[in-house]
Amino acid sequence: MNKRYGKIRIFLFFGSLTILAIVLISQLVNWISSPSEGVPSAQGLNNILGPTCYIDHLNQFNIHLQPGWRAGTPPDINAIGGTSIIYNYNPNDIKGNHGFYDLPANATKIEITSAKLKENQSFEQWVEELVSESQGVDRSGQLNIIVTNPKPYSVGKFDGLAFKMGTNNDDQRFLILIDAGNGLILLIIITPANSPELYDALLMLNTINIGNHDICS
Repeated sequence: MNKRYGKIRIFLFFGSLTILAIVLISQLVNWISSPSEGVPSAQGLNNILGPTCYIDHLNQFNIHLQPGWRAGTPPDINAIGGTSIIYNYNPNDIKGNHGFYDLPANATKIEITSAKLKENQSFEQWVEELVSESQGVDRSGQLNIIVTNPKPYSVGKFDGLAFKMGTNNDDQRFLILIDAGNGLILLIIITPANSPELYDALLMLNTINIGNHDICS
């Protein structure tokens, strides 16, 4: 087991924050630039176990959960916003003690949410704005956030851009931003970016279907 440090504010942050469907860049920056601890989330209380078809109607996607992976209950379709969270461990088994959490050595978390482009805004402009506002000192004023240059990236049949964000090589997230069409952007965040399970996580993400998502194909 690895003991990873995460302040109590991080646990509350991940447990309570939702992302607006028409999301502001500043809100996303606060969310994705927080230290990348794989701490439990309130959405982990009701686990959906793979293999199964996982459907998120709010964020308009489905994915084939693979054996060994589980997800929290999808966000309510009538909610203002929300995030799907997928784990390769049981978040309910993770014990916290004064901000310290014992996680499996291969602990990996995938978070998926969505955003909308502004009127007359391109996908590339949206990404550029996100990257620009994400770099520098985080909201605590203590950590310097580093963002790599976005590179073309595909997930299944969908194209987008990907980059890493974090404070150092041991505290990074891998972000994939998918241009899903009709102004919809799907955001996928894998924590940590150097996970030994990254390959398996990406294989699972290749089963994602966006838009026509009611039935897993």
